[in-house]
Amino acid sequence: DRLRREVRPYVTDEDLQKKLQREVDWTAYKHLLVQKIYNRNMKNNLATFDY
Repeated sequence: DRLRREVRPYVTDEDLQKKLQREVDWTAYKHLLVQKIYNRNMKNNLATFDY
């Protein structure tokens, strides 16, 4: 009984939640960064080919 309380064979719900939040944050950051770079490149391309 004591061993079951002290040794957790599975990840806790709290750890899973933290990992999920980290993944969601990282995915959102990547999306925003790619969008920012894309917009900057589009702006630069328009300025280059402005007639």
